[in-house]
Amino acid sequence: MDLSDSSSVSRRVQLSKVSEVERVEDRLSCLKAIFGTTIGVNESSFDWCPDGSPPSPQELLGWLWFLEPDINIKLKSQASGQLAKLMTAYDEDNLDIWWQQLLEQYD
Repeated sequence: MDLSDSSSVSRRVQLSKVSEVERVEDRLSCLKAIFGTTIGVNESSFDWCPDGSPPSPQELLGWLWFLEPDINIKLKSQASGQLAKLMTAYDEDNLDIWWQQLLEQYD
């Protein structure tokens, strides 16, 4: 997928279409720390409301990962900065360490 073209990406996704829904709050809070409030939460769906027009490739990748944390390796390899660190920490079940490192940046 070309991360510079978000035109074919759904901006509203039903909760039933989101993978690992039991950990959706973890992903949502982490992505808010990186990108701000770009994901809206509704009763039965999520909305992607990117800051930029067009959205940055990292913002798009964050949305795709939010929906499907097991996205393919090729897409994950395009992550950089805090998003890349977040994806690794999530996969390794080390979000506490990721949060600690993120907060230390601001000390």
